[in-house]
Amino acid sequence: YQLLLSSRIFVGSTFVYGFTTGSFFALLAIASTVFYKDLGIDVRGFGLIWSGMTVLYAISSFFGGNLSTRIGLMSVMRRGVILNLIAGVLIYSLVRFLGTNLLSIIIPLTFMFFAHGFIVSTSLTKAVSDRPEIAGSSAGLSSSMGLVIGGLFSILSGAVYSGEFLPIATIVSGSTIICYLSYWLITSGESIKTNNL
Repeated sequence: YQLLLSSRIFVGSTFVYGFTTGSFFALLAIASTVFYKDLGIDVRGFGLIWSGMTVLYAISSFFGGNLSTRIGLMSVMRRGVILNLIAGVLIYSLVRFLGTNLLSIIIPLTFMFFAHGFIVSTSLTKAVSDRPEIAGSSAGLSSSMGLVIGGLFSILSGAVYSGEFLPIATIVSGSTIICYLSYWLITSGESIKTNNL
């Protein structure tokens, strides 16, 4: 674990996964309440929308996996991270200037779920591939740290939500920004690794 935690590639990949999960969990913690109270969508409608987003995520994961064999894992991750950042900035901007409505939530959410399909598999793969001789430890530590980060965002979201969605949009946007910065931690780690070879 000490070896892994001293690696920029491992830590960056884990943070990319963790803060991607964080933006999702921040939304998930209060989504059903917001959809019902602010958007007037009942339980069935919420289930259909969320199921649609899950299908979009699965399609994106499949597409991202195929794409990574052609353009490389880091290229796919970069595209996902940038799209995720756009979604985060978009959800904050739309909610800030247009209020909480179907448009200001569904459009960013669509971009975000598609981006997450690219990010989750590539970030976990990158975390494990940095030290293949301890792949089991890498996989376990990376996924558990990522889920802890995501869980903390869920707690934070539930704690600050008081009926207004803008603070949640701010948390989501912040998470996507940290995710983007974490990607550059990976690239700096790769540069160091290349220079040492």
